[in-house]
Amino acid sequence: MSASSVRDFSLLPAFEQTAVGLALLTLNGDFVMANPALCRFTGRLLTELQLLNLLAVVLPADQGICAGDLSSLAEGTKATVSEVRYLRPDGTTIWVRKSLSILERNDLNELYLLGVCEDVSDRKATEFALESLRLEHQHSVDFNPQIPWTADPQGKVLEMSGRYYDKTGLSHETAFGDGWVRACAPEDLERMQTTWERSLATGEPYDIEHRIRTSSGHECWMRTRAFARRDQAGNIVRWYGTSEDINDRKLAQDAVLISEKLAAIGRLAGSIAHEINNPLEAVTNLVHLARTSTETEEIVLYLDQADLELRRVAAITSKTLRFHRQSTKREAVGFVQLIDGALLIFDQKLKYLGVEVELRERTGRPVVCLQGEIRQVLNNLIGNAVDALPQERGRLLLRCRSGHDWKDNREGMVITVADNGSGMAPEIRRRIFEAFFSTKGILGTGIGLWISAEIVQRHQGKLTCRSSQTNHGHFTVFSLFLPY
Repeated sequence: MSASSVRDFSLLPAFEQTAVGLALLTLNGDFVMANPALCRFTGRLLTELQLLNLLAVVLPADQGICAGDLSSLAEGTKATVSEVRYLRPDGTTIWVRKSLSILERNDLNELYLLGVCEDVSDRKATEFALESLRLEHQHSVDFNPQIPWTADPQGKVLEMSGRYYDKTGLSHETAFGDGWVRACAPEDLERMQTTWERSLATGEPYDIEHRIRTSSGHECWMRTRAFARRDQAGNIVRWYGTSEDINDRKLAQDAVLISEKLAAIGRLAGSIAHEINNPLEAVTNLVHLARTSTETEEIVLYLDQADLELRRVAAITSKTLRFHRQSTKREAVGFVQLIDGALLIFDQKLKYLGVEVELRERTGRPVVCLQGEIRQVLNNLIGNAVDALPQERGRLLLRCRSGHDWKDNREGMVITVADNGSGMAPEIRRRIFEAFFSTKGILGTGIGLWISAEIVQRHQGKLTCRSSQTNHGHFTVFSLFLPY
């Protein structure tokens, strides 16, 4: 290019006045002309730039990008765009968005490159800050024991942490939408779906404990929760949830549960021994009398009475077997079936204390549950009530009726266990469901009501308490709600 052509090019108003960096370069990247903005970007005078190649003003780490651009243009590419850092003589750098294109002018005897660049340092700083925040968030997610996920208003899963895929062996494609059910234990699936559908319909938080099948083929207990985000009109726009591995806690709770069951069995064994011993003594005496009698009518009478006593033993045994029948399958059971076995444990103590026991069954509709677990809850509630009863005129009310959970309008069975015992102070009542909290000293384990609350929660029910120690009366009432 002739000196006059270069001078004419540099005198263009746009070339001199624009805030965008402009340069004229040879095909191999040598600077021929640059405007003031480019000189400012590079931190060099025009005369300095005219002695340099484009690669000389670029940070070494980015020189490969510029070399690739020059190579592409030499091979026929019309234009290239890239983002690189210019390295200034004082050691500072500046991010620029650089484009190079072939300059074709009739008055030029050879081809040149037109370089255009703009300062994008602020944008890059913002991008780096956002990326840093993203990485911090990702690290928080990766090291958080809870596995986050999101779902659309219809409950279809949109996103899920990669740790869920690692844990279950599912891929994003298979877990997407409703695919997450593939990892759920079949025994829990119906309960999970029913609870999820209720949350989707009402917008109430989702909270459930369930099992999944891991990639290793084992079952693992999880706690899954979700909350809805709404727009200004109150419509649900997204569900945000977490799934937490609670397998170790469940195993520990199961161990405590077994311990509590063994304690209940011990109490029951003592009661049964006493119950059976009396009729067996009677049978022994009646058989002796029958052997020594010479009157046929007396012998028949003694044997008939012995038969009645043996039937009493058989009835006690039958109730005991029914009370301790264990099942891993939920089945329909009525109030009387649930309460009979529990009362059996305390029969002798109730008789000794002269307690008035009142049963009121206002609904015959059965509830679907794990019978052994709900009997254990009732056993604990009745046991606590008996321990709190006064020495005289003690009353124990056991009532069953149909009712509703007014929070989500679910219908279910409501079992009430009420006593006219000492009652509880408010500060005590607030802590009764805490693990290892007891008011019985060395006689109490402090785990009965805690375990009972856990069992009721697994049945999607509720266990509440009210109590009084006022001048108007002392009493305690526990209400157990089990959905139909």
